[in-house]
Amino acid sequence: MAIAHVDPIGTGSALQCGSQLRVAATMLSDSLPGDISAVTVVGVLGRDDLRAFNTLVSQIEDDLDLDADVVHHVGSFSVRFSRRARCD
Repeated sequence: MAIAHVDPIGTGSALQCGSQLRVAATMLSDSLPGDISAVTVVGVLGRDDLRAFNTLVSQIEDDLDLDADVVHHVGSFSVRFSRRARCD
């Protein structure tokens, strides 16, 4: 499957992890509901990048209608993107 839009958010380019977060979230968002249930991105994050990182993750959640579970460690992070539960 080709990813038609790698940068739907348009921010986060200053973060080295920004493109990885966007690609993983877009891959999940573009997949069929039964194909991929979640994706996890693990990486390194400087302390000064924390505010920009949190802003980017929140924006990805909103723009792609996903949930994100974020875990911060000293100098690293993991983000698990998953589809939002529907109450139809």
